[in-house]
Amino acid sequence: MNKKNILLGAFSIAIFSFTACNKDNDYLNEDGTVNIEKAIEFNVDFADYNEDQEVGVTRVSNKEEKLQQQMVDLGNGVLAQCTLQRDTTKRPKSTTRAIPYGTYTMLAYDVSDNSLKGEITGIVNGSIFTPSYKNSKSIRLIPGKTYDFVLFNNFVIRNGNQLKVTRDNNTDRALIARTRKTISSTPYDQKISFTLKRAASKVRIKISSYESLEHAAITTKFYLDDETGLPGSSIYDASIGEWGMGDDRTSALSLQYIPYSFGGTETDSWKYYTMNKNGDHNTADIIFTPGIDVSKLKLTFTNARFYGQPIANNITFKFNPSQTLKFEENGSYILNVDLKYNFVYLMSNGEVLPLKDIPNNDGTKKPIAIVISKSRRMAVALKDLYGPNVTTRWWMDNRKNVQTNTHYYDITRFVGGTYMEFNEVNTSGRDETWDPGFSTGNVVGDKVKGRNPDFPAFKAAAEYNPGIAYTGGQSLVWYLPSISDWKIAVAVLGKVNQELKLFNAEYNFNKGFANTAFARKRFKNIVSFR
Repeated sequence: MNKKNILLGAFSIAIFSFTACNKDNDYLNEDGTVNIEKAIEFNVDFADYNEDQEVGVTRVSNKEEKLQQQMVDLGNGVLAQCTLQRDTTKRPKSTTRAIPYGTYTMLAYDVSDNSLKGEITGIVNGSIFTPSYKNSKSIRLIPGKTYDFVLFNNFVIRNGNQLKVTRDNNTDRALIARTRKTISSTPYDQKISFTLKRAASKVRIKISSYESLEHAAITTKFYLDDETGLPGSSIYDASIGEWGMGDDRTSALSLQYIPYSFGGTETDSWKYYTMNKNGDHNTADIIFTPGIDVSKLKLTFTNARFYGQPIANNITFKFNPSQTLKFEENGSYILNVDLKYNFVYLMSNGEVLPLKDIPNNDGTKKPIAIVISKSRRMAVALKDLYGPNVTTRWWMDNRKNVQTNTHYYDITRFVGGTYMEFNEVNTSGRDETWDPGFSTGNVVGDKVKGRNPDFPAFKAAAEYNPGIAYTGGQSLVWYLPSISDWKIAVAVLGKVNQELKLFNAEYNFNKGFANTAFARKRFKNIVSFR
């Protein structure tokens, strides 16, 4: 009995080994090469724009989220801080994983010399590439060697090793995948996995402004720096896996502002707008072919009006990254055009600088106030006294109905048949805060309101601390502004240029323009205007 069982077991093992060897032999050609159409299963996945890029905090140098930042002077005091960065928006995988059905071609290259070793066509259905039984060509590979495999669909034009993608309506439908595999000497049950990527790059221009942009007031043009238009195609060298620009050109791409907000709500003080292709209200994406050298691109504002100011025509933003940068396949980018006004600021070292001259990372000088009058040496602090959610007490109850100031005006008084003009009110809050002569005998204790706790608003203003050490020599004098001081502030910050009256008059204070002065994109704190 035992002898029979042993013989039966040995016989079974022999049959199994013989069957497995026969299966391997089915995939081997007479010359010892592997017939990969039969020996290998080809799995296919799909990565949407930027899905395959690392967007965390640990990036290598050429994968930084922010790729370039440059301040462009648009004229008439308007600045555009242009930032080219990767679009890190993640799409739900349920909307990005579908792989287009259709005919695909696969090429195989020997890694040792980049020589083409064969090609086959087939169908991608679901997540599997199935070689066609009608293939007149095949791929025979030597076991133990390493190969690069390239898979692409029929929106890619092939000429030998060159795969061409043209810039047209089908650009982002062109798909290419590349992977590397060492072929096993026992080819049975091998797998090769591809991740298809779009053979396209897309750029979205986003304009950021603190006030609504004027409709139909902005047009721009994208083109190469030699003004020959835009690259009409890109060439992928399948043998080495590198992209380059094609020689053909398409016309420069004109863009116009489409009046709808993006990424914000009507209550936001900071608005976002997009630039679209002319006549295209459905997408803000500008499609490029991969491999375009970003340093060769220009964006020109051909017509625009920002913050009520017309800008000079043909103001150009020239891309100038710190290192060689090419638009990548599957790459998605945003060009943020952050509109600012070139306000003048008092720095912590005593310098007075316009916004465009303020260094980003200079620890020796930081802005602490916005200058509203150089001749009067007046500036407005860049942050609130106690923060955004804390209010200042204006008076003590024991002084609520007591006359404590010597200088005041009847705002309802008529002068020449009209209400009193602002220009009749010329006392400064500096005097009210620091001059004891501006206090009546009813003031108990220190006549300087900036030091008297009975006047908490004056005292808080006088003791204001910008949070940054001032090294500019003569000490700064902080004070509570008077109505005549505010006349200057609203004219500079709110563009209120009419002759101001104190009573029964309405004025259009441009809050959006004022907010640019305290730009939260540049400064940590914002003054609240109430």
